[in-house]
Amino acid sequence: GPSRDWLNIVQTSQARSKIRAWFKKERRDENIAEGRDVFERELRHLQITIPEESRGEFIDELVKRCKVNSEEEMYAAIGYGGMQVSGVIAKARDILTRIQKPVVPELPPPEVVTERKRKSRSKDGVIIEGMDNMLVKFAKCCNPLPGDPIIGFINRGTGVTIHKRDCMNITAAQFLSENGPRLVSAEWDADLEEEFHASIEIEAIDRIGLVADVSMMLANLRIPIYAMKTRTTAGGVAFITLTFGVTNREHLDNIIAKIRKIKDITSVERLLK
Repeated sequence: GPSRDWLNIVQTSQARSKIRAWFKKERRDENIAEGRDVFERELRHLQITIPEESRGEFIDELVKRCKVNSEEEMYAAIGYGGMQVSGVIAKARDILTRIQKPVVPELPPPEVVTERKRKSRSKDGVIIEGMDNMLVKFAKCCNPLPGDPIIGFINRGTGVTIHKRDCMNITAAQFLSENGPRLVSAEWDADLEEEFHASIEIEAIDRIGLVADVSMMLANLRIPIYAMKTRTTAGGVAFITLTFGVTNREHLDNIIAKIRKIKDITSVERLLK
């Protein structure tokens, strides 16, 4: 049989589809194990924890959103390459946010507000309460855009990292009392005109001209494309991962709405990594 390394060598989508189809049919147990390992490794990398008491509800909804019949079928699809783990993680984040939302405490903690009253403008377009000349960077775990509610997390010796307020890492940090003083109010500069990178995953029925239609629509909107990756499953489903420039969350939402109107596209999701 073929080796998984062949997927990085073959030149045509037809060859890749045949290789994936072979793995899907002949090595189901191996695919399940591989997919489970990839999924759980990505969760650990992003420090995402699934509450044990909500795991059953979480898995049931994740399976439903991935449009498969069981947890094992989802892992098998990840294992043979028919489903991108980044897309599954994006769905998982959304589900966990809903499941855990009722227990999220108010932000920011009262002591942070009373201790830091000044606001200073940073060169990155973020106004941070009580901070002057601090190095600011944006969290890769949630990739905030102007328009997203945000909060700052003070890193010892390395400045402030800006997260979305509903970021899973921030949600987890709030339950540790020692992190209270490290959370600081932040907001976007109203005059911000910088460009930010945003990534989305498009799922569609595969057809000739699909990528061209998406590229042409973005070109007509004068949207710069920085990265594009495409793949097709044996079942004729196409996935397009795009990274492009936007000015804020509203801009991104408008672009996604227009992409969803393109023929044969079934879903468009924002990727947070």
